[in-house]
Amino acid sequence: MAASIWKSAKDNYETYSEMTRINTDNGLRTLKFADNDDFPTHLSIIRNKLSQVHTMGIVISDTSFKTILLNSLPKSWNPAVASLYNNMPLSKAIQQLNVWWLCTKNDCPKSSSCSVMVLQTNTYIKKDWSLLVCVVN
Repeated sequence: MAASIWKSAKDNYETYSEMTRINTDNGLRTLKFADNDDFPTHLSIIRNKLSQVHTMGIVISDTSFKTILLNSLPKSWNPAVASLYNNMPLSKAIQQLNVWWLCTKNDCPKSSSCSVMVLQTNTYIKKDWSLLVCVVN
């Protein structure tokens, strides 16, 4: 009788522990940063979640964590994020993201939206293809 109660308690604990690990890991991987959020706060939150995951016994490498962090950023950060997926160390990637956030935060007042102006060009190709002429409007 005592052995079956012990086995049942142990099985329930293991199931609960595994569910907790899965939910904690999922909580880390589904964190999202919004354009108007504070990046240092987001970084603190995501690092706390990583610490919780590590406490649960789940191993996440720096490379995997960098991917999780980059995936948490909005599409508006794509110009900064694109080059960070390479073999850059996590600490360097975080430095680059901080610089990007500071630049975008300082360039964009909270009450207005940011826009990027791109030069519009027309290319005229001469019939012999030996000369390309680009005219800026």
